Amino acid sequence: MPFSIRNYREEDFKILLAIDQSCFAAGIAYSAFELKSYINRRGSFTFVAECSEDDKRVNGGTSIIGFIVGEQTRGTGHIITIDVRAAARRHRVGSALLELAEKQLRLWKSKIVRLETA
Repeated sequence: MPFSIRNYREEDFKILLAIDQSCFAAGIAYSAFELKSYINRRGSFTFVAECSEDDKRVNGGTSIIGFIVGEQTRGTGHIITIDVRAAARRHRVGSALLELAEKQLRLWKSKIVRLETA
């Protein structure tokens, strides 16, 4: 499955929320308020993985197949969430998102990176 990664845009939010809620059980998935807060935090970044236009049919009409939210605070990186649609798993989408997040945190001189898990 070919894909590319880009920066988050506000119009992506509803799709990212739906992906997060499909990836995690109720009580673990973020609420709209929580996810929006993490995305908009000072020192945060959000990268979005997209498949080609031809693959939109497989993903319910959207090209977004995954995303990652991270932040840096006082020299420490934090991967808040990494979410990939079930149909896109095992295609290195999560690995590519994590690699880009690590690159961003290195650019910001993070010395340590924490990965949050459920």
